[in-house]
Amino acid sequence: MKIIHVKARLCGRLRQFANTGVPHHWEGEVPAGTTVGELISVIGGKREDVHYFRVNEKYCYDTEVLSDDAFVHYYPPGQ
Repeated sequence: MKIIHVKARLCGRLRQFANTGVPHHWEGEVPAGTTVGELISVIGGKREDVHYFRVNEKYCYDTEVLSDDAFVHYYPPGQ
C-alpha cells in the first residue's frame, strides 16, 4: 500500500488535534487515496466538525483525493 505525507492547518476548535508542537498544525502519513473528508477522522475530528476545506490554497469538496505533500486547511462552522 502506498503512503503519502500530508500537513493540515486546523482552525478554531479543531486546533485541539494539532500534533506537531506548532499551534494549529497536524502532520502525518495516510494511505494513498485518502480524501479530505476522511483525513479529518484520521486527525481525530468528525466530518460535521468542518464547514469547509482548502487543499493547497484551493477550496474543494470533502471528496477531494489528497496527493503527496498536500496542505489542507480545515475550518469549523462559524469561521
